Amino acid sequence: MAYIDLTPQAMSAVCVILFFEVVAWLFLLAYCIRFKVKAVYIVLYALGTIVAFIWLCMLLSVHAAIFGNGDFSGIEPLKDIPLSAVTVILVLACVLLTVGFIHFAYHRRTNLSLMSIKESVDKLPVGLCFYDGKGMSLLYNKIANDISLSLFGNEIMNGEEFWENVLTLKIPESCKVIAAGDTPIILTESGKAYAFKRTEHNFDKRTIYEITATDVTREYRLSTEISDVNAELKKMNERLIEYGDNINRLTREKEILNAKINIHDEMGKLLLATKNRIKNDKGLKSWELITLWQNTVKAFGYLKDEKVEDGLTDLKKAAESIGICVVINGDMPSCDEPAYTICLKALHVSITNTASHADGDKISVDILTSGSAYEIAISNNGKPPTGNIVEGGGLSSLRMLVERANGEMQFVYSPKFLLKIKLPILKGGVYDRKI
Repeated sequence: MAYIDLTPQAMSAVCVILFFEVVAWLFLLAYCIRFKVKAVYIVLYALGTIVAFIWLCMLLSVHAAIFGNGDFSGIEPLKDIPLSAVTVILVLACVLLTVGFIHFAYHRRTNLSLMSIKESVDKLPVGLCFYDGKGMSLLYNKIANDISLSLFGNEIMNGEEFWENVLTLKIPESCKVIAAGDTPIILTESGKAYAFKRTEHNFDKRTIYEITATDVTREYRLSTEISDVNAELKKMNERLIEYGDNINRLTREKEILNAKINIHDEMGKLLLATKNRIKNDKGLKSWELITLWQNTVKAFGYLKDEKVEDGLTDLKKAAESIGICVVINGDMPSCDEPAYTICLKALHVSITNTASHADGDKISVDILTSGSAYEIAISNNGKPPTGNIVEGGGLSSLRMLVERANGEMQFVYSPKFLLKIKLPILKGGVYDRKI
């Protein structure tokens, strides 16, 4: 059976199939030439393209002759083309094209090309832009281009201009600057935060600049959450300090009230005893009553003084009662500062230890205000310790107070014992930073 015995529709279908095969051969040949595939493949694909094109021309000539009133002048040999030959050519071309496209896919997976580099760069999780010393963009990925569109309303045409816009923070009001400088961080309208950085590379006496835009959205949100937590902790610290102050005040007031009640009870008893002495001339003797009245009047005086004296005065009086003199050099922190309470605690511990272990009768407290901190040094004139000090209840609780206030505490053993404490000066009602 000859090819010309096919129906016109079948002949047209064969020509269309052969046309697409020619196009496929041309594509494979162009790819091999463009990416410098081995010469043997270029030759094979070129031969395939030529053979397919010749057969396409032959079949189109037969098709044109049939539809041109059967005029085969000049192409009489083509009337006898067997259908089997045409079928073999079509099938063989399809098989070879299949092998060629398999080779094409394998070559793309195993060899780098400009397109594969671009596709790889587009898949990176960071924005990248490379440009030369004149600002001409050499390579940038989709993320960098989307960032440019979001921040500046245009694609990256000039890398130097893009970097200058980033540095000068020419961004819309819907975006937010988190950090400025040489490595700015910008929050985009979509809620993503990017950290920008430029790196200079030198290749063959040519300078190439690389701009990276790293997604730091998670880190930014975490830092925001930490800031919120710190703010809550600061408020809680304020409330705890206020609570502690209130507890101390209420305890003091309760003690004063109990003292007043006791004095009033004793005074009631004293009035009854005095009345009994005057009316019945019985009970306590006159000199005993006078002594009791004198003590009662002194007690009232102490209660009156209690309203004006502070904790330091009470502590000095307590020290004097056991034969220890307290000398303070420098200015004490104000009474409304936690540092004042810590100073009193340190002085109380020092008085106790001086009386118990050092056998001293004088304690010196040197207070120096240096920059943003109090530097407190407490010493005594007693015997220095013979070895390292083991912190007990008093020193341990003192260290806990100092460290809670972001301070430092240490001991000096020679030539005399010295307790050194460093406390940050109060800001805003709480200790809000370390020294």
